[in-house]
Amino acid sequence: MTDQKTAQQAFREQYKVAENFAGGAWRAWVDFAASTTEFTFDAFEKSMNYNLNARAQADKFTTDTMLGYRRLYEDGWKMWQGYVQGVGEIVNRAAKN
Repeated sequence: MTDQKTAQQAFREQYKVAENFAGGAWRAWVDFAASTTEFTFDAFEKSMNYNLNARAQADKFTTDTMLGYRRLYEDGWKMWQGYVQGVGEIVNRAAKN
C-alpha cells in the first residue's frame, strides 16, 4: 500500500510541476502578446504623428509658397501699372507741348 501511495504522491508532484510549467509558459505567452500589442500600437501612433506632422509641414510650405508667389505677382503688377502710368504721363506732356 505504501508503494501505491508513493507512486500516487510522485504522480501528483510531477503533475504539479507540469502544471506550474504550463502556467508559467501561459503567463509568458500572455506577457509577450501584451508587449507585442503595446509595441505595435506605439509604433502605429508614432507613425501617425510623424505623418500628421509631415502633412502639416507640407501644407505650411505650400501656403507660404503660394503667398510668396502672390506677393511677387502683385508687386510686379503694381510696378507694371506704375510704369505704364509714367509712360502715359510722359506721352501726355509731350502731346501738350
